[in-house]
Amino acid sequence: MPVDRALEVLVVGSDPGLEAEVESALAAVAGRAAVRAAPDFGAGLATARARRPDVVFAELGASAELLRGFAADLRALTPGALLVGIRSGRPDEAEGPVLVEAVRIRVDGLLERPLSSRELQPILPRLEEVLRGGASTGRIVAFHSTKGGVGKSTLSINTACALAQSHPDQVLLVDCSLQLGVCEAALDLQGSATLADAVREHERLDATLLRQLAEPHASGLRLLSAPRDAVDASDVTEDGITRLLAVAREAFEFVVVDTLPVVDGAMLAVLDLSDRLYLVNQGTVPDVIGAARLLSVLDELGIQEGRRRVVLNRNTPRFPGSLRASEVATRLGCAVDFHVPYDKRVFTALNLGRPRILSAGRFGWGRVLRAIARDAESVSGGTGAPTSPAPRDEPERVPAIGAVEVEA
Repeated sequence: MPVDRALEVLVVGSDPGLEAEVESALAAVAGRAAVRAAPDFGAGLATARARRPDVVFAELGASAELLRGFAADLRALTPGALLVGIRSGRPDEAEGPVLVEAVRIRVDGLLERPLSSRELQPILPRLEEVLRGGASTGRIVAFHSTKGGVGKSTLSINTACALAQSHPDQVLLVDCSLQLGVCEAALDLQGSATLADAVREHERLDATLLRQLAEPHASGLRLLSAPRDAVDASDVTEDGITRLLAVAREAFEFVVVDTLPVVDGAMLAVLDLSDRLYLVNQGTVPDVIGAARLLSVLDELGIQEGRRRVVLNRNTPRFPGSLRASEVATRLGCAVDFHVPYDKRVFTALNLGRPRILSAGRFGWGRVLRAIARDAESVSGGTGAPTSPAPRDEPERVPAIGAVEVEA
């Protein structure tokens, strides 16, 4: 069942071999899956609270009461998740009452170990329904770079504004640049709450509270600002940002994340959860070398090419010796997906606190930024098919060779 987004999977059980069995069985039938494991029901609920899985494979255990409590808590946390019970495959008299309880609480499937793709066949229609019918699941798109000053934040802000013009009040911009956040100033906003405030509310954070914390902007988006200082930023942990993004994708159709140009635990969580990742560079040799290294890291992390886009952002005028898009592509070993031309009015817009996309024309810089927004819309999720799929022709989303730069 080929679907763009990954299946979020949680495996709950004391046997570490169960996770490998689930991964192997799913690989043959469900495409891309992000599998995480927890050793018991308590840890499983904590992981489910942070990750909001699509399906939970749980060892039934020996206690009907514990199974009943886990199922009730899980369905309160993630109402749409499938709960699949896993039997040991060995005769056990104590398993009888637990099996009866599993039927009583209406688990979505009972499978027996060792798991295989054939064992999964009875639940495949439900898995496909979860992947294709997730009406409440928003899309997370992140902008990342290996260094500052390449225009990553500018592209994040303007893409979020472009999306908000078509999806008012359904776009959340998260300034995850922690100690270096600029989104608030670029939008001429002064929010009362920050990302750190939202993370600290993890015990009661839900869609309603998140919308209250995020500051509305005239373009139609809402902003969750970066922390005010380094002390504030220290509260934003990997678990905290994971929990926040899980809630955000339930509250908004699009979650645009402006990341910090490092790869630590919190940023890895953002990259892992992103449905589309835009890797921004400005075409200088050190920048391109760093981008090539980042691509290798993403390969090791299992973030496939289909989830990522390479963006060459000309945020300075052309100069003698500047790399052409084809040269950048050669050094990276992959195509440049979007080639953003230099536009001096972008800087004027930043100083005025009015994003350039709100006044940009149909050509040049404005055309490419709107193409990036359409590409984000094309990601599976949200309320169904995108309203305007991303074009595959030049010059909006272009291969490196023959990329077009036109002044707006």
